[in-house]
Amino acid sequence: IQAEMKQQGLGYLILQTPYNVMYATGYSPLVGSSAAIIPAEGDAHLIISTLESADAYASTNNVDVREFMSWVFIDNGTEESRDVMDPDAVVHMTIDLIKNTPMDGKVGIEMGSVSHAFYGKLAASLPEGMIVDGSSVTRNCRVVKCQWEIDMLRLAATEADKAWRAMAAEIKP
Repeated sequence: IQAEMKQQGLGYLILQTPYNVMYATGYSPLVGSSAAIIPAEGDAHLIISTLESADAYASTNNVDVREFMSWVFIDNGTEESRDVMDPDAVVHMTIDLIKNTPMDGKVGIEMGSVSHAFYGKLAASLPEGMIVDGSSVTRNCRVVKCQWEIDMLRLAATEADKAWRAMAAEIKP
């Protein structure tokens, strides 16, 4: 991913679709409010809610896991229990990460996948023209399959073939 980013002149790549977050970090998020922030150099960052953080820590290597307070909470009647959630935590943490680390290049995002609100807040915090569509980075990388991916595709095809054969044997006119 980082080699492809460099070819495209990206300093950071922000991924939010679950399958691309998993591809980049090794963790498959359960909730849609997460992001993988990939710098052109160095370790990836995973921004995820406290609801999923234990799983994220257990299933990633060389990934900086950063947590925000989960939207799952119990209101116990105290102000503290009501004042902990930030509905825009992912974008705020993303902006903080990008602005507080050196960057050479533009910021790529999955243009068709980020929300309008996320894009607006990100664009307002970065110089004009810094955000570009980085969707082709993961598409280009995922075309090449490693041996594990090939093995999983073969296994999936074998199991699908078994299921279709079993179903076909049961079909009656």
